[in-house]
Amino acid sequence: MNKFLIIPGYQGSDENHWQSRWEKKYASNAERLMLSDFTNTEKKYWTKAILEQIKDSESEYVVIAHSLGALSFAHTYAKYVINNVKSALLVAPPDVEKNAKAAFLHEFTTLPDFKFKIPVYLVASTDDPYCKIERAGELAEKWGAELINVGPKGHINSESGIGDWPEGEKLLQELLNL
Repeated sequence: MNKFLIIPGYQGSDENHWQSRWEKKYASNAERLMLSDFTNTEKKYWTKAILEQIKDSESEYVVIAHSLGALSFAHTYAKYVINNVKSALLVAPPDVEKNAKAAFLHEFTTLPDFKFKIPVYLVASTDDPYCKIERAGELAEKWGAELINVGPKGHINSESGIGDWPEGEKLLQELLNL
């Protein structure tokens, strides 16, 4: 059975965030990335934490990552051999190269140039303030991911008003069936 690894973004996911709701819903099968400081914007801090959490595990993971968490997972996957991740749902990665609102994440600005060897959905919104939908399409193409356009949902977070985000759960189920 696959285990879900939930990787929140910058500042973590509050109790109203769909990731936190999913973590509760799938409590017996989910774990959250263990970081002591979700405001730390050092790339090495995030990638090392992701690698440390999964590298020696006998579990096979499906990654469920949001925002900086999605970007951090892409950097980790591109740099290290990770054989126990079977698929990934990368939601609302910020455009750290071309979006001034994401400039504070400057350590992540050199985006990894690689293709995932696993099924990946890159989920993006048409009105995300941190990444234009066209740029999300470029990232998906660059990484060999399938772009999923969910329409106007902002940064696909608590402020988006999507609650449990059933549309996202449907995408997760699709990934599990691949």
